[in-house]
Formats: sequence, C-alpha cells, structure tokens
Amino acid sequence: MNKFWQIYAWGTILIAFAFLVLIGYWLLYPYKVIEFKNEPFTPLEETVKAGETVSYYVEYCKYMDVSAETTIIFVDGIVFSTPSFTNNWEVGCHTKLVHLPIPEELPCGKYSVQVFRSFKVNPIRKMEYMSNTAPIYVTR
Repeated sequence: MNKFWQIYAWGTILIAFAFLVLIGYWLLYPYKVIEFKNEPFTPLEETVKAGETVSYYVEYCKYMDVSAETTIIFVDGIVFSTPSFTNNWEVGCHTKLVHLPIPEELPCGKYSVQVFRSFKVNPIRKMEYMSNTAPIYVTR
C-alpha cells in the first residue's frame, strides 16, 4: 500500500508540473495572428454620408485560423464606438475589400477610424490588434 501512495504522489507532481508548463506556454508564447501590410488603410471615398458605407482595401497575412471580435471606433473630438461583431478572415496572404457602415447617428466631421480586433488564441489569452484608416469626412 505504501508503494501505491508513492506512485500516486509522484504522478500528481508530474501532472501538476505538466499543467504549469502548459499554462506558461499559453501565457508566454509570442503568437502572431495577423499582419497588415498597407496601414493606415486608404478609403476609396474620402467623403461619405452618414448611414452609407465607406470601402477600403486591406492587405493582410493571417497565420492562425481564429475568429476576431471586432470593434470599430470613429475618432474626432468625440469617440463614437459601434457594437462589436465577430468575423473570421481567410488564413494566408490576401487583399480584401472591406465595407464599413457609417452609423446614421454619427455627427458630421472629419474622422479617423480605428478598428480593434481581439483574437482568442487559447483558453486564457487574447491577442489584440489595432489598425487605422486615413481620415474620412462624414456629411449629411
């Protein structure tokens, strides 16, 4: 019976050590999820009406197949945030035409658009990326 407890104790220590190594790996590994090539993004239209969409091309290389929780923020003297949404772009290097809806409630003015993307790469860690567009003018 004494031999059983000794094996049980060593087994528990080895499992705990393996778990600590896994957590350390999850916390410290330098994940690279996505890389943008043409930042800041240049909108195809410099002036857009509230309620319409502005389009721009994004050149990117995505290295992991994980979804992004995306939040769009319009920055002028005020900060106007839109609700978050989830998307999953294709893995590999691509050029994508992005259509960004301009909220109807957005006041007229010159805005820089910031796009925050949060990728959950493992159960305990998120990688966050921020990208910007060149200024756009919102009119009524």
